[in-house]
Amino acid sequence: MNAAGLVLAAGRSSRMGCDKLALPLADGSSLAARVLQAALASRLDAILVVGRTKQPPLWLQRAHDAQTAPERIRYIVCPDADKGLAHSLRCGIRAAEAVRSDAALILLGDQPFVKSEHINTLLERFASNRQADYIAASDQGKAKPPILLARSLFDRLQSLEGDQGAGALINSSMVQGVRISMPSHVFLDADTLEDFDFISKKEAEGT
Repeated sequence: MNAAGLVLAAGRSSRMGCDKLALPLADGSSLAARVLQAALASRLDAILVVGRTKQPPLWLQRAHDAQTAPERIRYIVCPDADKGLAHSLRCGIRAAEAVRSDAALILLGDQPFVKSEHINTLLERFASNRQADYIAASDQGKAKPPILLARSLFDRLQSLEGDQGAGALINSSMVQGVRISMPSHVFLDADTLEDFDFISKKEAEGT
């Protein structure tokens, strides 16, 4: 099984008022760098970072330079990122198809509590459920990223528009999948400065 991680990092952070993915955490890394570290420590075969600018962001350049096997990381420019989340996702899926992935595992760049073990849990469940269209992390029954999408969904993902995400498909009766319950803190993300302050507090508590 060949699986690629898609780190979606093409948003404008409009609610934050600054580049949220570069915000520093207590260990000196940034929000997005922490997500990338988890992906690199997992069993993903490739990590495809979907961005909006031709020049890779500084946090990605630093992470790339620090790797002993930087070829696992690829930066994908999404020229249609301004049109909404669906377009970033579509760019990532096309990149996953190009590297012949059997699945694409969606990771958000602002979820620092997603660890390599969470990613590997999804990969392992897919390995034993190859007929599934998706394997999703679940918060009280609701599917949330990280979400693994099987190749069986790739064509349908290309029809998404605007701010539609993978949920538009996986909540449909037309697809079958598995949802794996994970602790609520795993799903914390940073849309606002208040969100980031809360994440920083939870990190200080050793969450």
